[in-house]
Amino acid sequence: MVQHRVRNFILSFACLLLLALFATEGAMAQIDAGGVAGTVKDASGAVVGGTTIVLKNDLTGVSSSVTSTSAGTYIFTGVNPGTYTATATHEGFEARVVHGIEVHVQQTDAIDILLATGNVQQQVTVTAASPLLQTEDAAIGQTIGHQTINNLPLETRNWGSLGQLAAGVATAPIGQNGGTPENAFYSVNGVQLYQNDFRLDGINNNIEFFGGSSVGTDATVTPPPDAIQEFKMQTGDYSAEFGHSTGGVINAVVRSGTNQLHGNLWEYVRNTAFNANDYFSNQQGKPRAEYHQNQFGGTVGGPVLIPKLYNGKDKTFFFFDYQGTRIVTPAQATSTVPTANMVNSGFTNLQDLISFNSGTSTDGLGRVFAHGTVLDPATTRQVQPGQIDTISGMRNTTGSAIYVRDPFYAGGSVAGITNFTGLASQLNQIPVSRLDPNAVKLLKLYPLPTKAGAFANNYLNNPKSTETVNQYDLRIDETFGSKDTLFGVFDESYFNQFAPGALPGQNDQNDAFPSYAFATGYTHIFTPTLSNELHVGFGHSEKEQLLSNANVTGIPAQYGIQGIPQVAGNGGLSSFNISGLTGLGPTDDRPTIQTVWDLEVTDNVIKELGRHTIKTGVQVDDLQGNIMQPPAPRGLFTFNGQFTDIPNQNQSLNGISDMLLTPTASTVGGVNNVGGLQSFSGSNFAGTQYHRWYTGAYFQDDWRATSALTLNLGLRWDYFTPYSETNGRQANFVPVGGNGNTGTFYISQQGCGVPRSSTFDALLASSNINLDCVSSKTLGAAQKTNFSPRLGFAYRATRTLVVRGGFGISYGALGNLGYGGTLGTNYPFIYTITQNAPNSQSPILLSNGQAATIENTFSTINLSDPTQVNGAGVNLYGRQYNYQTPYVQTFNLTVQDQFTNHDSLQIAYVGTLGRHLDVLGNNNSPSEVLPVGTNISQIPSIANNNQSFIPFPHFAPNAIYETTNAGSEYNSMQTTFEHQTSFGLQLLANYTYSKCFSNQRTQGTATSAYRAQWLPGFGISGDFGLCDTDATNVAHVSGTYALPIGRDKAYLGSINRITDAFIGGWSANYIYTYQSGQPLTVSCATATTSDFGCFAPVNPGVSLYAGPHNPTQWLNPSAFAQPAAATQIGQTDYSVLGGSPQQARGPSWYNLDASIFKEFQIYHETRLQFRAESFNTLNNPQFGQPGNLNYLNPKNFASITTLRNTPRELQFALKLSF
Repeated sequence: MVQHRVRNFILSFACLLLLALFATEGAMAQIDAGGVAGTVKDASGAVVGGTTIVLKNDLTGVSSSVTSTSAGTYIFTGVNPGTYTATATHEGFEARVVHGIEVHVQQTDAIDILLATGNVQQQVTVTAASPLLQTEDAAIGQTIGHQTINNLPLETRNWGSLGQLAAGVATAPIGQNGGTPENAFYSVNGVQLYQNDFRLDGINNNIEFFGGSSVGTDATVTPPPDAIQEFKMQTGDYSAEFGHSTGGVINAVVRSGTNQLHGNLWEYVRNTAFNANDYFSNQQGKPRAEYHQNQFGGTVGGPVLIPKLYNGKDKTFFFFDYQGTRIVTPAQATSTVPTANMVNSGFTNLQDLISFNSGTSTDGLGRVFAHGTVLDPATTRQVQPGQIDTISGMRNTTGSAIYVRDPFYAGGSVAGITNFTGLASQLNQIPVSRLDPNAVKLLKLYPLPTKAGAFANNYLNNPKSTETVNQYDLRIDETFGSKDTLFGVFDESYFNQFAPGALPGQNDQNDAFPSYAFATGYTHIFTPTLSNELHVGFGHSEKEQLLSNANVTGIPAQYGIQGIPQVAGNGGLSSFNISGLTGLGPTDDRPTIQTVWDLEVTDNVIKELGRHTIKTGVQVDDLQGNIMQPPAPRGLFTFNGQFTDIPNQNQSLNGISDMLLTPTASTVGGVNNVGGLQSFSGSNFAGTQYHRWYTGAYFQDDWRATSALTLNLGLRWDYFTPYSETNGRQANFVPVGGNGNTGTFYISQQGCGVPRSSTFDALLASSNINLDCVSSKTLGAAQKTNFSPRLGFAYRATRTLVVRGGFGISYGALGNLGYGGTLGTNYPFIYTITQNAPNSQSPILLSNGQAATIENTFSTINLSDPTQVNGAGVNLYGRQYNYQTPYVQTFNLTVQDQFTNHDSLQIAYVGTLGRHLDVLGNNNSPSEVLPVGTNISQIPSIANNNQSFIPFPHFAPNAIYETTNAGSEYNSMQTTFEHQTSFGLQLLANYTYSKCFSNQRTQGTATSAYRAQWLPGFGISGDFGLCDTDATNVAHVSGTYALPIGRDKAYLGSINRITDAFIGGWSANYIYTYQSGQPLTVSCATATTSDFGCFAPVNPGVSLYAGPHNPTQWLNPSAFAQPAAATQIGQTDYSVLGGSPQQARGPSWYNLDASIFKEFQIYHETRLQFRAESFNTLNNPQFGQPGNLNYLNPKNFASITTLRNTPRELQFALKLSF
C-alpha cells in the first residue's frame, strides 16, 4: 500500500510540476491571496495618474510594481498574506513611503496615497493603520491571523475550530454528545454543516465522498497551527470565484519562508493528573479516566541557501514543519461471558442460566419454568386442542394446537410435573454427546469472568487504545524576476490507531488514516494591468480499518466453518450473535477500506480596466472515491435461544444452549427440528469505485464607481455530474413520482453483464419494474443551468462609516450518503445472503435440504455468486433521475463603524434561503395511513383477501431514495466588535440572534426522520420545523492580553534582564462561547400507525420545562400527549401523526478555555515560552441533548447521560522560538 501510494505521488508530482513550469498562462486565483488598492491624490484632492507604486514584502524582500491609472487608481492583486511597504513616486512630487500594510486572505486593503509637491528624491514616511473597515466588497466573514491561531487555546490544536469565532456560526448537535468548541463541526448561517468548504493554499481540501461529507466536515489534511499563516472564515456573499458549496468557506494558507532563518520547537503535555473528573463519573463514584497525550514538533523556514552553489535570498524560500501526536487512553469494556461453572464443566452444566435469571414462563400445558431453563429441542412436539400430551400427561386446554418441549431433567420422567422452578439442581445438565464440539471450541474463546457471583456484565477488560499521528508540510516559493512566481506545498499526515475489542483477541482493530495533498501555483504578470495564475493540486485520503488478524487465513476452518472466502483483508473469525452473551468474533463491517482523491485545476485571469477589476476563470475537479465495506464477509451466525425455550415465547435468551446442541435428524414427535441457528448472513467481498466531475466558471467585476462606492458584480456557473461507478457496477431504481407503482431499474450496459438471479428478474417484471441497461454510467441527468449571480456594494458614507449589502446564489454538491444505500450497493453488485428460521419449531433449510449449521451453511453457498440471492426482499436503492442541484440564496445588509483607531462595531442582517436541498428519504413506502399491526409487506392475494400497501411488496420496504425537494430559511442579526492590538490588548466579540427552519430532516445533523414522506397532503412539508442546528443566541468572545510590563514595554521598560525574567513577558488568552439550546424531537411513546412516524403533541398551557428540569429529567413528561391510534386503512384524519417536530430544546451551554504564557528572552530573537492552558477552565459540565424520550415512563424520561464538553483539562507546553 505504501509503495503504491509513493509511486502515485511521484508520478502526480512530476506531471503537476511540468504543467506549472510550462504553462503559457496561469490564472490569478485570488482564493489564497489578498490585495492592496487605492487612489493617488495630490494636496488639493486631484487624482494623480502615472504614479509608480512599488509594494515590497518586509520579510522576503520580494516586490512588484504598478502604475496608477488616469483616474488615479491602482491595485495589487494576488498578494500573499503578510506585512508590506508601499513606495509611491511621481515626477514633481515627494516620494511617499507607507509602512505596515497588513495583507490578509481574500481581503483588499484600501490604501489611499497623498502626494506632496516637491523633489522626488525627498520622501515622506507614514505608517498604515491596520484596516478595520471593509470598504471593497460586501462579503461577510472573519479573518483569523497567525498570532491569534497560535495564541488562543486549542484543545485539539485544530485551528479549524476557530472558524466558530465568526458571527453566524453555530456548533452542531451530534447525537447526545453534540458539537463541541474544539472541533470543526459547525453550521454557517443555517446551512447544513456538510456543505462547508475547506480550502488550503487555493486548492480543494475536502474529503468528498466518505469519512465526512460531500463537501466538508472533514479536511484532507490539517497542518499544525504553527504552519498556518492565516485563514479566513467566509460565511456568505463572497466573490463569484468561489463555488462548489453552499456553506462557509474555510480558506487557509500555509506559511512561507523569509529572508531570515526562523523556526520553533514545541512539546505539549496532557496527563490524567492534570484533569478533573467527569460529572457522571463523580455521580457514580468512579475515578477519572486515564489519559496521556504528547504533541511535539517544530518548524523552520528561510531562504534556500546552498553554500558556494546557490543563494536564494529575495527569491527562493522554504518552510517545513513536523508534528507528532501520541495518545494513550483506556478502552475499558464490560461484557457478559460464560460463567466459570459453564467453562469448567465443558459447557455441560448450564445451571447458572437459571441462577442468574429471574422470572418465570408458562408453556401451553400450564407448566411453569424459571427463565434460563434449557429445553431440549429434540423433545419438540405438537399437542392438539383438548389432547393429553403422552409425555407430560398434561391436557392442552388452550383451544388451539400448541408446540411444547421438555427440559433437560436429571430426575427422571417429567410426567406430572407442573412446576419446575424448584428443581434447578436437576435441570440444565446436557449430555456431552449432545454438544457440538466446534461450538464448545468457539465458546472457549471467551475469557473467564472477572466478577464472581454474576452472569450479566461479569467480565471487565482494561486494554489500552493508542493513537499515533505523524504529519509534516513543506512549502517552496520561487520568484523568477519581476513577472513570474511559483510555489509548491506538500502536506502529509499518517494517523494510526489501535482499537482493542471488548474481549481479548476478539475484534482488535488496526486503523490507519493516511492522507496527503499537493498544491502549486504559477503566476505570470503580462503587464501592470494583466496577470494570470495557474493553480493545480490534488488531495488523497485513505481510511483502512482492519482486524488485527485481517491477513491470517484459515481461522474459520479451525472451528469447522467452511466456505468463508479466504482473501487478503478478510482474515479472522466469523461473527456470532449469541443472546445473553456479548457477541463473539469481529465487527461485521470489517474490513473498511476507503480511498478518496481529488485532482483540481483552476485558471483565472485578472485585468485592470480603469476603475474596473475584471476577474474570470475556470475550475475543474476530478473526484474519485473507492470503498470496500462488506457487511458480513466472514459470515454472521445468530442464536437467540428460541429452540431451547418454550416454543413461540423465547423469554430466557438462552442463545448459548442453541449454539451448543448438536443437530439431530428428528425429534421424538417426528417433527423435523434440529434447532440451532435462528439466522445467518453472508455478503460478497467486493467494493465500489465512484467517480464524478465538478466544473465551475465565473466572471467578476469589482467596480470602484466612485471614491466612496464599490460595486461587486459577478456571475458563476457550476456543474456537478452525478457520480458514476468506474466499472459500471451500480444501479438506480427510479419509481414513477418517487413512490409510484411502476418504475425503472437502470443498470449501465457494463454492469448488466454481472449475473443476476432468475427470481430477481422475474420479480422485477411481475412488479411492473422495467429493467433498462443504458449506456450512461451515471444513471441519471444533472442540471446544467446552475447560474449564480453575485451582487454587492460597499459605500463609505463617512471616513469611519461603511454600509455594505449583497445577494448571491451558491450551488452545492450532492450531500454525503455514507456508503449503504448508494447506487453501487444495489444488487447484484453488493449483496448479503440472509436466511431466517421460519419459527421456533422449524430450522433453516439450505438449498440441498439440510438443516443449517455453523459448519455447513456456507459450504453450500457461494458468496461470490449473485445468482444465489433470492430476489424477494432485496433493497432497491435509488436517486432522483433528473437531479436538481441544491442551492442557497444568501443576502446581507451591514453597517460598520470604526469609532477609534483600534475599534470597530459591525451590525448586519444576514439571511439564507435553501432550495432543492437533498433528501435522504425512502421509496417503496406506504402512501396511506395504516392501523398499527398492518403488514405493509404482505403480498396481495385474492384468495386471502390481501391487498398491497406498498408499491412493490416483493422487495424491501423503505429502501433509501434520494430526492432534491427540501428547503430551508434562516434570518439573523449579527453583531461584531473588534479591538485591534493596542497596549497589548486584542479582542474579538460577536453575538448572533437567529432563527432557522427547514424540512431537510435526513442529512448532516438530523435528529429525526420523516414521518410520512409519501402521504398525500402531508409529505416532507409536514415536517417543516426548526433546523437541527438552530440556536437562537450564540456569542463568542476571544482575545489576548500581553501585559505591557517589562523590558522595551510601556511600563518598567528599562529594568534589567534578571528582573524582567520574573515580571516581564506575561500574557493571557481566552475563548468564551455561549450557545442557547438546540431543538430536539420527542416522538410518540407508542406507535399510532404502521410504518409512519409520530411526533408527540404538546399539551396547551403546560410548560415543557416544569418539574426538575435538570439532567435527571430535563423535560416535563406531562407536557406531551399521546395521539389516538389509527383505526381505519386510508383514514384522512392525520392527527394520528402527532404535532410539529422539534417541540423542545436541549440545554444551553457555555465554555471558557484560557491560557497563560510566560516568555523568556534567551538571546536576541531566541525566546523560550512556557504555556499553561486550561480547557473548560471553570469545570462546568455542559450537558448534551436528553435521551430516553418516552414520556409514558416518567421515571427516566428526558434524562441526560452525556456532556458536550470534557471536564477541565490542563495542558502544559514549552516552545522555543529562534
